[in-house]
Amino acid sequence: MEALQILVKNMEKKDIRKQVFAQRAKTSEAFVQQQSSLIAGKIFALPQFQDASCIYVYMDYNKEAST
Repeated sequence: MEALQILVKNMEKKDIRKQVFAQRAKTSEAFVQQQSSLIAGKIFALPQFQDASCIYVYMDYNKEAST
């Protein structure tokens, strides 16, 4: 993990984005849905979420986590 952090620190933002987008493009839809469900479950279990009177959401794009 430390090596990855060093690599990222030495990269330009546009190059990091290219790598992230390329990696996401390789990700299967089934994996995205599985991970999205895990993320959503953790969020829904948070007391802060359950006690919230207002919740902001976003629309996922290009294989981002669908929560």
